[in-house]
Amino acid sequence: MLGECRALLHDFSLQAQYPDRWQWQPDPVRGYSVHGAYRLLTSQQPATLDVAEELIWHTQVPLK
Repeated sequence: MLGECRALLHDFSLQAQYPDRWQWQPDPVRGYSVHGAYRLLTSQQPATLDVAEELIWHTQVPLK
């Protein structure tokens, strides 16, 4: 997820002359909705247990 975040912010530059604003990218016409957010979250491929364990447990940390 950190890699995805870095990739999303890689080409992002702040512009002092433009005001900040929020925009819901999956549906820019209708904007944010709980239904739209649910559809986005459930359309993603679920992570396997092996991938999830790699995100949680760090094998290089010594056991106590």
